[in-house]
Amino acid sequence: KKKALGGFADELLKAKDLVKYEYYLLNGGYQLDARWRLGAELAKEDQTHSAITRRSLDLDARAFGVNLTYRTPADNSVALHARRTDRDYPNRLSVGTVFFDNNNREDRVTLIGLWRYSGLLRLEGQVGYADITHDQLSVRDFSGYTWRAGGVWDTTGKIRVNFAAYRDIRLYED
Repeated sequence: KKKALGGFADELLKAKDLVKYEYYLLNGGYQLDARWRLGAELAKEDQTHSAITRRSLDLDARAFGVNLTYRTPADNSVALHARRTDRDYPNRLSVGTVFFDNNNREDRVTLIGLWRYSGLLRLEGQVGYADITHDQLSVRDFSGYTWRAGGVWDTTGKIRVNFAAYRDIRLYED
Protein backbone atom coordinates (compact mmCIF):
# COMPACT_ATOMS: atom_id res chain seq x y z
CA LYS A 1 0.00 0.00 0.00
CA LYS A 2 1.15 3.52 -0.68
CA LYS A 3 -0.19 7.02 -1.09
CA ALA A 4 1.12 9.61 -3.53
CA LEU A 5 0.22 13.07 -4.65
CA GLY A 6 -1.46 13.08 -8.06
CA GLY A 7 0.15 14.78 -11.05
CA PHE A 8 -0.12 18.45 -11.90
CA ALA A 9 -0.89 18.11 -15.63
CA ASP A 10 -4.46 19.27 -15.14
CA GLU A 11 -3.98 23.02 -14.65
CA LEU A 12 -7.67 23.56 -13.95
CA LEU A 13 -7.58 21.25 -10.93
CA LYS A 14 -6.98 23.47 -7.95
CA ALA A 15 -7.42 20.71 -5.37
CA LYS A 16 -4.98 18.22 -3.96
CA ASP A 17 -5.38 14.73 -5.46
CA LEU A 18 -4.16 12.09 -3.05
CA VAL A 19 -3.90 8.75 -4.89
CA LYS A 20 -4.12 5.59 -2.81
CA TYR A 21 -2.47 2.51 -4.36
CA GLU A 22 -3.00 -1.04 -3.17
CA TYR A 23 -1.18 -3.90 -4.89
CA TYR A 24 -1.41 -7.56 -3.96
CA LEU A 25 0.64 -10.32 -5.57
CA LEU A 26 0.62 -14.08 -5.08
CA ASN A 27 3.11 -16.09 -7.09
CA GLY A 28 4.68 -19.49 -6.89
CA GLY A 29 6.25 -22.21 -8.90
CA TYR A 30 6.96 -25.88 -9.19
CA GLN A 31 10.38 -27.27 -10.11
CA LEU A 32 9.59 -29.94 -12.71
CA ASP A 33 13.18 -31.25 -12.75
CA ALA A 34 16.70 -29.85 -12.35
CA ARG A 35 16.29 -27.41 -15.27
CA TRP A 36 12.58 -26.78 -15.87
CA ARG A 37 10.31 -24.68 -13.67
CA LEU A 38 6.60 -23.89 -14.08
CA GLY A 39 5.23 -20.79 -12.38
CA ALA A 40 2.01 -18.82 -11.96
CA GLU A 41 0.96 -15.50 -10.49
CA LEU A 42 -2.21 -13.70 -9.42
CA ALA A 43 -2.23 -9.94 -8.93
CA LYS A 44 -4.76 -7.33 -7.90
CA GLU A 45 -4.32 -3.57 -8.06
CA ASP A 46 -6.60 -0.81 -6.79
CA GLN A 47 -6.14 2.94 -7.24
CA THR A 48 -8.44 5.58 -5.82
CA HIS A 49 -8.25 9.35 -6.26
CA SER A 50 -9.36 11.84 -3.64
CA ALA A 51 -10.09 14.63 -6.17
CA ILE A 52 -13.63 14.38 -7.54
CA THR A 53 -12.50 15.49 -11.01
CA ARG A 54 -10.12 12.53 -11.22
CA ARG A 55 -12.43 9.80 -9.96
CA SER A 56 -12.74 8.50 -13.54
CA LEU A 57 -9.13 7.32 -13.08
CA ASP A 58 -10.01 5.04 -10.15
CA LEU A 59 -8.86 1.55 -11.11
CA ASP A 60 -9.60 -2.04 -10.21
CA ALA A 61 -7.26 -4.43 -12.04
CA ARG A 62 -6.82 -8.19 -11.87
CA ALA A 63 -4.07 -10.21 -13.56
CA PHE A 64 -3.14 -13.85 -14.07
CA GLY A 65 0.13 -15.07 -15.53
CA VAL A 66 1.94 -18.33 -16.20
CA ASN A 67 5.56 -18.97 -17.12
CA LEU A 68 7.84 -21.82 -18.10
CA THR A 69 11.58 -21.43 -17.45
CA TYR A 70 14.56 -23.48 -18.58
CA ARG A 71 17.77 -22.82 -16.57
CA THR A 72 21.22 -24.16 -17.43
CA PRO A 73 23.83 -25.22 -14.86
CA ALA A 74 25.72 -21.96 -15.68
CA ASP A 75 22.61 -20.06 -14.48
CA ASN A 76 21.58 -18.88 -17.97
CA SER A 77 17.87 -19.13 -18.68
CA VAL A 78 15.11 -18.86 -21.25
CA ALA A 79 11.52 -18.29 -20.17
CA LEU A 80 8.14 -18.01 -21.83
CA HIS A 81 5.70 -15.78 -19.94
CA ALA A 82 1.99 -15.20 -20.68
CA ARG A 83 -0.18 -12.74 -18.73
CA ARG A 84 -3.72 -11.38 -18.93
CA THR A 85 -4.76 -8.20 -17.12
CA ASP A 86 -8.36 -6.99 -16.86
CA ARG A 87 -8.70 -3.33 -15.90
CA ASP A 88 -12.02 -1.90 -14.73
CA TYR A 89 -12.59 1.81 -14.18
CA PRO A 90 -15.72 1.90 -12.00
CA ASN A 91 -16.38 5.63 -12.55
CA ARG A 92 -17.16 6.45 -16.16
CA LEU A 93 -15.47 9.31 -17.97
CA SER A 94 -17.78 12.09 -19.14
CA VAL A 95 -17.16 14.32 -22.13
CA GLY A 96 -20.03 16.79 -22.16
CA THR A 97 -23.17 14.67 -21.89
CA VAL A 98 -21.56 11.50 -23.31
CA PHE A 99 -20.15 8.86 -20.94
CA PHE A 100 -17.31 6.45 -21.75
CA ASP A 101 -15.49 3.80 -19.83
CA ASN A 102 -11.82 2.96 -20.13
CA ASN A 103 -12.21 -0.71 -19.25
CA ASN A 104 -9.68 -2.83 -21.11
CA ARG A 105 -8.02 -6.21 -21.36
CA GLU A 106 -4.28 -6.64 -21.90
CA ASP A 107 -2.80 -9.91 -23.14
CA ARG A 108 0.98 -10.34 -23.29
CA VAL A 109 3.28 -13.15 -24.37
CA THR A 110 7.00 -12.65 -23.79
CA LEU A 111 10.14 -14.69 -24.43
CA ILE A 112 12.88 -13.77 -21.95
CA GLY A 113 16.55 -14.72 -22.08
CA LEU A 114 19.12 -14.17 -19.31
CA TRP A 115 22.82 -14.78 -20.00
CA ARG A 116 25.63 -14.59 -17.48
CA TYR A 117 28.48 -13.45 -19.69
CA SER A 118 30.87 -13.42 -16.73
CA GLY A 119 30.80 -13.08 -12.98
CA LEU A 120 30.59 -9.32 -13.41
CA LEU A 121 28.20 -8.97 -16.38
CA ARG A 122 24.64 -10.26 -16.84
CA LEU A 123 22.70 -9.59 -20.05
CA GLU A 124 18.94 -9.83 -20.48
CA GLY A 125 16.79 -9.67 -23.56
CA GLN A 126 13.10 -10.09 -24.16
CA VAL A 127 10.80 -9.96 -27.11
CA GLY A 128 7.04 -10.16 -26.89
CA TYR A 129 3.65 -9.25 -28.19
CA ALA A 130 1.09 -7.08 -26.41
CA ASP A 131 -2.58 -6.74 -27.27
CA ILE A 132 -4.69 -4.15 -25.43
CA THR A 133 -8.39 -4.03 -26.24
CA HIS A 134 -10.81 -1.48 -24.77
CA ASP A 135 -14.46 -2.28 -24.21
CA GLN A 136 -15.58 1.00 -25.77
CA LEU A 137 -12.82 3.36 -26.90
CA SER A 138 -11.31 1.24 -29.67
CA VAL A 139 -9.12 4.16 -30.83
CA ARG A 140 -7.04 3.42 -27.72
CA ASP A 141 -6.48 -0.23 -28.68
CA PHE A 142 -2.92 -1.39 -29.28
CA SER A 143 -1.39 -4.55 -30.61
CA GLY A 144 2.23 -4.94 -31.53
CA TYR A 145 5.67 -6.25 -30.71
CA THR A 146 7.61 -5.17 -27.67
CA TRP A 147 11.24 -5.71 -26.74
CA ARG A 148 13.78 -4.97 -24.06
CA ALA A 149 17.56 -5.37 -23.91
CA GLY A 150 19.70 -4.60 -20.93
CA GLY A 151 22.15 -5.78 -18.40
CA VAL A 152 23.90 -5.35 -15.10
CA TRP A 153 27.62 -4.75 -14.83
CA ASP A 154 29.17 -5.10 -11.38
CA THR A 155 32.29 -3.05 -11.96
CA THR A 156 33.61 -3.56 -8.43
CA GLY A 157 32.26 -4.86 -5.17
CA LYS A 158 30.80 -1.40 -4.48
CA ILE A 159 29.74 -0.11 -7.91
CA ARG A 160 26.97 -1.50 -10.11
CA VAL A 161 25.86 -0.14 -13.50
CA ASN A 162 22.43 -0.99 -14.96
CA PHE A 163 21.63 -0.28 -18.59
CA ALA A 164 18.55 -0.91 -20.71
CA ALA A 165 16.78 0.01 -23.95
CA TYR A 166 13.21 -0.95 -24.73
CA ARG A 167 10.08 -0.47 -26.77
CA ASP A 168 6.91 -1.12 -24.85
CA ILE A 169 3.42 0.20 -24.26
CA ARG A 170 2.00 1.27 -20.93
CA LEU A 171 -1.09 3.06 -19.83
CA TYR A 172 -0.38 6.68 -18.95
CA GLU A 173 -2.85 8.59 -16.89
CA ASP A 174 -2.07 11.79 -15.09
